Amino acid sequence: MSEIKISVIDSLEKLKDLKPSWNQLLKKSISNSIFLTWEWQYSWAETFSNNNKQLFVITVYYKNKIIGIAPWYIKVSKTRGFNIRKLYFLGNPEAASDYLDVIATKSKEQEVAKQLYAFLFSEGKKHWDSLMLRDISSDSLFLLYLQELIAEYGKYSSLSYSSFCPATNLPSSTKNFLLALTPNRRQQYKRHSRILQKDKDIRLHTQTTPTTGDLDNFFTFYENKSGYSSRQVKPMIQSLIQNSNEQKRVQIDTLMDGDFKIASLLHLKHEHTLSMYLMVVDKTYNPKISIGNIIVAMCMENAIKAGFHTYDFLKGTENYKLHWANTSTTLLGLSVYQMSLATTLLHSINSIKNLGKILLR
Repeated sequence: MSEIKISVIDSLEKLKDLKPSWNQLLKKSISNSIFLTWEWQYSWAETFSNNNKQLFVITVYYKNKIIGIAPWYIKVSKTRGFNIRKLYFLGNPEAASDYLDVIATKSKEQEVAKQLYAFLFSEGKKHWDSLMLRDISSDSLFLLYLQELIAEYGKYSSLSYSSFCPATNLPSSTKNFLLALTPNRRQQYKRHSRILQKDKDIRLHTQTTPTTGDLDNFFTFYENKSGYSSRQVKPMIQSLIQNSNEQKRVQIDTLMDGDFKIASLLHLKHEHTLSMYLMVVDKTYNPKISIGNIIVAMCMENAIKAGFHTYDFLKGTENYKLHWANTSTTLLGLSVYQMSLATTLLHSINSIKNLGKILLR
């Protein structure tokens, strides 16, 4: 391809202008997830960018048509007295983004990987010391082709396990959903539901277009019952709601007993996938039954009715996730190092740490 053009986006203003072409490209890619939408990526950059995090989003054009986007930023870290410039995905590590990747038009993944590799090790070389790609899907074609180039040219790199994302492929009806459960699980769900609803005003309240007030209420409940702070994630979700406009990306489902909150889930919506982003349960309400499993099942049944095909639990191996999951995705981390004293030292330190963990076992 001789009519290739590479551009670097280094400001929020430029990133904002990319919205229409960004989401159009995402729909043509195999890495189409909520965490790679322009809304999520821009909201993350808007929330977490600072003087130590410089946008470095690389776009690849062929005949003036966009075929690839590398949603990256540069962070300078001090290691053993050296300033090391690390390239990360937007969305990492704050806000716990999953399924991060370079976005490429289907069938153009190899070409995009070649062009990005060539840029990184030529005119883009002066901007970075190490490439730290975290939470990238193991089935990423970009990752496959980048690894092939790394092996071909003998660059320093390491591949590691990052996390595990359970999910459920939803059936076509709520009847089939219950039939697909094992007899023991189906009986437990029905029994716990009967205990919960006996002589009580139990209902699941769904907010498909939550307001700022709804979000405030959710995070107040979340902090009170979970004990975790929402200081980082709340501004990010607020920004996501504001930037979504016509695309409603957030949904809040709350299990109520009259006016009393029992449990609440904050979901992310993207096309046919509903993802559980945050969960909070009042564990004091009825310790004899699994409130968490009940609200998850109710939300999955509602998701089927709303036309969703997948219910994604995102990263984590908590029992309640594995309880319902029937599929999964493994996320990996790839580190690539340029040849320099600082990066050689960093690579050596990481290798020694990993060796130490092996010896301790």
